[in-house]
Amino acid sequence: MRNGFCRRSSIFRCATSGFVLIASAAEGRVLDVGIGSGLNLPFYGGQAREIFGLDPSPRLLARAQRQTQHMEIPFHLLEGSAECIPLADRSMDTIHDMDRL
Repeated sequence: MRNGFCRRSSIFRCATSGFVLIASAAEGRVLDVGIGSGLNLPFYGGQAREIFGLDPSPRLLARAQRQTQHMEIPFHLLEGSAECIPLADRSMDTIHDMDRL
């Protein structure tokens, strides 16, 4: 069991490191698909000039709203799913979807 935990723990660290690298490289207008509670927001770098967070859960979007209160980057929360994104085609410079990494 311990070896299984170590493997899962290593995968988590790898996924987290990968997210930090991707988020810090995001630039321009960024769409974060599945923003959830917004815990990943601090990892977006200074090249992001505007962030849009999309999630189907109003409860999680309310938690994400609290995360954005001290952000200097303009932030917009959108209720919806990845199957029907409520934004114009080609309106984003970077699209991030943590569930697909």
